[in-house]
Amino acid sequence: MDGVNLGRNLVAVSCSSASTTDVPAPSDTTLRVGTYNVHYIILGKQTGAWSVGDWENRKGPMDQAFKALNPDLMAFQEMESFAGHQGPDINLTLDWLLAKNPDFGAASVGDPKIAPWTQPILYRKSRLTLVDQGWFFFSDTPDVIYSRTFNGSFPAFASLATFIDKPSGEKVTVVNVHFEYKSRSNRLKSAALVVERIAPLIAAGEKSFCWATSTHGRVREHKTFWRGRAWTFCPLKVRPITSIAG
Repeated sequence: MDGVNLGRNLVAVSCSSASTTDVPAPSDTTLRVGTYNVHYIILGKQTGAWSVGDWENRKGPMDQAFKALNPDLMAFQEMESFAGHQGPDINLTLDWLLAKNPDFGAASVGDPKIAPWTQPILYRKSRLTLVDQGWFFFSDTPDVIYSRTFNGSFPAFASLATFIDKPSGEKVTVVNVHFEYKSRSNRLKSAALVVERIAPLIAAGEKSFCWATSTHGRVREHKTFWRGRAWTFCPLKVRPITSIAG
């Protein structure tokens, strides 16, 4: 588990690290931020990888990990339950975590027909006030929902949320990315789009965005001041984003 203090003591933690370092104690001068790829669920599959049975086995440990990290903000990837085009709108992981952690709200969520909810950002309601949320896709038409990536592969996108930090009154914007994993050119173009669209405060993502890659370098070149295994922090200034209605 890795962390760093910067500016007003912003601390980052990741569920993917094997370190046994204790999480620092909460503080009004520290904003604790995490990122967690939780894996998809296929609702029509009862056993095996991505199945409902697999979800039943891991949902308890997932909640334990979330509570152990004790974040103020947690950016999630692959938080989606697939039911098919005619199936109900269900998100087992999101519903489970919110039910088990009532002190948290969810940003970057909404009706999945008009707002992708695969990458929600959970936030501690006593610490942060949500003021805006949105998304853009890594494609030639980034404001078209579910548009395919630059080479035509499966859609990939960034979810965004802006908060007011109650102790300081400062505005904090989180950009949560999940880059397409097979194509290097897709990742580089996606990173370039992130840089074009943001200059905010926090960009969090999963392992395809690790600091040693050219993908991360595209963002790091633009005044990134901290990097880690699965996330980066950048001085940001948000351009207009596609808002989530409601």
